[in-house]
Amino acid sequence: MKIGNAVVVIVCSVALVGLISSGRAQTDSKIEGPQSPRDPISRFLADFSAAVSTSDVKKAEALFLAPDDSADGKNRSSHIQEMSKDWAGEKDKSRKMSVAFTNTTVLVRAEMVVTGEEAHPKPTPVEFKVLLGPDGCKIVSMTYLKE
Repeated sequence: MKIGNAVVVIVCSVALVGLISSGRAQTDSKIEGPQSPRDPISRFLADFSAAVSTSDVKKAEALFLAPDDSADGKNRSSHIQEMSKDWAGEKDKSRKMSVAFTNTTVLVRAEMVVTGEEAHPKPTPVEFKVLLGPDGCKIVSMTYLKE
């Protein structure tokens, strides 16, 4: 197998794994009736939409990993604190918002290992920005990451 063929097979495999593990999100800008989440991404977006729409900090907070001392953990903590502050007292009001997500993209990070006669089998970190749509998963961009 030549390097070009191996890369195509690996890219398709990584994209398929990303699709399977993350699911396909609805990207329609019109939402008619209650959403019925079919996959983890659509379910997550529907749950987050419901939390924002009703100013439910507990529901929103449950969607985050627990904060920690890492940069990502501090980011999560900051968002949770901001929601708690902004939504204080909003839950009891009869006012509700509508939230819809459109043009959903997913970042898929993986290590690509190309093997074959002309390839040296070493893991290469790669990131795909993937657009999820009704016809499946399409690569928006592909970047080789340097670690």
